Amino acid sequence: MCGIAVSVLALAACGGFGVEQYREAGPRSTLELRRVAATDRADAEHLPRLDGDGTVALEPGAVLRAEHVAHVQLLESGEGERLVVLQLHDEGRVRLREATATDEGRLLALVADGRVIATPTVRGVLDQNEIAVRVERAHVEAAYRALTP
Repeated sequence: MCGIAVSVLALAACGGFGVEQYREAGPRSTLELRRVAATDRADAEHLPRLDGDGTVALEPGAVLRAEHVAHVQLLESGEGERLVVLQLHDEGRVRLREATATDEGRLLALVADGRVIATPTVRGVLDQNEIAVRVERAHVEAAYRALTP
């Protein structure tokens, strides 16, 4: 299991969680959501993980960029889980829906400043204006700082 020690690496629509917001900011200009390379492609870009635990091979191009994200939130679920939530503009929602329509089971990479923050798994078509990544309590602050200015 890789990533910034993310407990259950899942990308999911945030609706339906009993959550409490405790911080929000605009996205860092370098924020991207990219596909993890399915194989060791010759054109893959290898970026280090935020936690220093190796690198991740990424496909060229981004599914989402900072301009598709309205803001980044830290939330705590009713069960005590910490979530990093990306609130998307409409264009971001459309791009995410198109990308996840064919990517179920694939890993995506949440990237900022040339470092991989988390590698959630696509669990179905995402067609909402927000996506959430569950992050271990010990690493949620570092993830949030990396994703926001």
